[in-house]
Amino acid sequence: MTNSVDDPPLISTLKNSLRALRKNRGWSLGQVAALARMNASHLAKVERGVAGISVDALARLAVIYDLTDLAEQLSPFLRDKS
Repeated sequence: MTNSVDDPPLISTLKNSLRALRKNRGWSLGQVAALARMNASHLAKVERGVAGISVDALARLAVIYDLTDLAEQLSPFLRDKS
């Protein structure tokens, strides 16, 4: 038997907000996934709360959705990609 651990409230809120952010802007799943350099299927799972998301991907989404405060707060934790 495997144990299930619920997401912390912040993570649950972020996941639930991603779809609303996308829909409110009239963007398709494919458009956002391409901009975020993510697989559309994985992004859909993240939006439904059935898959996790990396800090890197979350930061890219923050930039795409112009959530500059979140992007600035996450930037020190991003891996150096150079």
